[in-house]
Parts: sequence; C-alpha cells; structure tokens
Amino acid sequence: MSSKSERVINRTIDLSPFASAKRQLEADPKTWIETHDLLAELKRNFRDPIPQAVLDHLRDRLDGTAKKRQGRGRGSASRRMRDILISVRFERTEAWLKAREAKYGLVGWEFIRTAEWWDGPPSERAARMVQRGLELNLDWQTVRNIAYDIRKKGFPRI
Repeated sequence: MSSKSERVINRTIDLSPFASAKRQLEADPKTWIETHDLLAELKRNFRDPIPQAVLDHLRDRLDGTAKKRQGRGRGSASRRMRDILISVRFERTEAWLKAREAKYGLVGWEFIRTAEWWDGPPSERAARMVQRGLELNLDWQTVRNIAYDIRKKGFPRI
C-alpha cells in the first residue's frame, strides 16, 4: 500500500493525483473524461506532475482528435431507481383504475371528467397520473413503456 492510498472496508482507495482519470484512460484510451472532472483535478493538483495518459488525453482534446461518444450513455443508479418508482406507481394506479372500472366505471366525477389526464383506457390514465404525480419530464407514452419494460423484465436488482 503506497503513501497515497487508504484502506477502507476491505478495499484500497488510490488517493494520488489524477488517479481516477489515469485509471479510466489506462482501461480505455479512447474514453472521454468530462471537462468539469478534468478541470477539478487540474485545479486540485496543480503542483503535482500530470500522468502521461492524462497528458495524451489533453493533447488529443486540444488537437480535436478526441471525440466524446454519442448517445445516451450508460444507465445510472438514479435512472434505475426512477424507473422502478415509475413502475411501482404505474402498477398500483393501473390496478386501482381497472378495479374501479370493473366496479363503478371510469366516468369520474364532474371536476375530473374534462381533465386531459382522465382520457383513455386505464393504462393511459395511469401513465398520465404517474407523469403528473412524479412531475416527470417525460411524455405519458414513455412512462408507460418504462413500466411495461420493467414488468416484462421483472424488477432489477440494484
């Protein structure tokens, strides 16, 4: 164990300057280090020498040969949690709407009959209600698709 590392819960954490960026670039030289992360490392460790892998990455960025990968990126833990929350709320709301439809119908009382989220079959209504309740920046079709995907796959482990 070097002087710049620390043992925490059976793992050794490297605390040396540019350790994270260096590890990422050694694993995949074409990886893109986010600008704010790179800038923070440079500010925090301005007196320490910059590793060669990070220097090569900086040179490629300044030359314009390093390109940021396109696309959505990997799913994060927060996105998975959001999707699970959407799925759980959707399942509960849809089950309630189906039971209500079977027992009383979905006419609704006077104030909600004209609401835009009260239109359509129970699955559409549930998706709109979840979208409004969670204040999501997604349309109701996306909310319903997320819930159906998780229903099809089963709940993921986090």
